[in-house]
Amino acid sequence: MEGLIRDINRLKSQARELGLHNLFYNEQYKELEIALTLGHTYNEGQGADAFLNNGEKCEYKSISKRTGSFQYHWLSPDKLEKIKYNTHNYFAVYENDKLKEIFYLHVDVLMPHFEMAVNNNPDKWSHKSFSLRALRDMDAESVYHC
Repeated sequence: MEGLIRDINRLKSQARELGLHNLFYNEQYKELEIALTLGHTYNEGQGADAFLNNGEKCEYKSISKRTGSFQYHWLSPDKLEKIKYNTHNYFAVYENDKLKEIFYLHVDVLMPHFEMAVNNNPDKWSHKSFSLRALRDMDAESVYHC
């Protein structure tokens, strides 16, 4: 275990030298991997997870098994306004810690689902999750497959 901690601290130090201060927080290393895989510009911190070459914002979600679901938390009318600007939504599937597949949906396909969740629960924070099957039912495009 001590060797593992030493390796983690070494990686954290290397990440900080590259300007990545929160790489291990909330599995942001997965967002970095998705961005690099898709050729996007990674954005550490609040807001968009990454940007396309034209500056459009991307949102990344990931699951560790094909049976999991992609989560959108703390939905509210104000948050819906922010979500609209993350035009491109990518959903990564990991198996045994390896990136296996990435699906894509435009925010316009997702917004009705978010709006319904918020409208059905106007006095509280809402939550919306999507299974891999739900994404396929919405005609999500597979943009990466390993």
